Amino acid sequence: MTIRSKCAVAVATGILCLPTIFVCSIRGLAQSVQPTEKTVQLSRQSVTAPVIVSTVTLNGVAITPGKPFVADDDWLKNMTIVITNRSPKTIVDGWLLLALPETGDGTRTNPEIAQQIQFGQLPESARHTASGKTLDPSFYEPMSLSPHQQLTIPLAPFVATLRRNVETKGSFSAVSTILVQLSVFYFNDDTKWDNGTYEKPDPDHVGRYLRIPYWEFTGDQNH
Repeated sequence: MTIRSKCAVAVATGILCLPTIFVCSIRGLAQSVQPTEKTVQLSRQSVTAPVIVSTVTLNGVAITPGKPFVADDDWLKNMTIVITNRSPKTIVDGWLLLALPETGDGTRTNPEIAQQIQFGQLPESARHTASGKTLDPSFYEPMSLSPHQQLTIPLAPFVATLRRNVETKGSFSAVSTILVQLSVFYFNDDTKWDNGTYEKPDPDHVGRYLRIPYWEFTGDQNH
């Protein structure tokens, strides 16, 4: 499955161009340097993770996360992220975080710039918050990513927003590192994987989830 879109037509692809968010990071952005070496970093992926980033490509050629490579200033426009569903279930909704570690120093006054990408549609069990609100999922296009199926996500539709926000702090051409992190994924049986934990809806509290062991998530009765 491949997602091709621009931000203006993101709904048709199941990806929403969300407002850029800010999270804490490591170092400030150098404004005068234009590096030729770029790096893609991946957050830690456990051996039991139901979803992984399986491939990162630049101009259609696979690159190795963590290993510097030479590219021009349009590198993010020409990059794609491929995720693989390794679980025995169908994914119906997912969230991917793109972060630029060089754009912040780890403080609230100078956080790093990042952007969330959502693809798919929240299941019914996730549309109700603990405070009693009901979320409207109609803006999102439904998705069904079967076991062992892959989803290709081009970064081009999201670069303009990242650039605009980076340029409030420094030069976009000075950005040489991007961190890709898988955040939250919902499955067709109402379970979810949330930053490394497995969960199911709490039958006694609407909008809340209970942690469950890995074997329960996978349905392995011989654990």
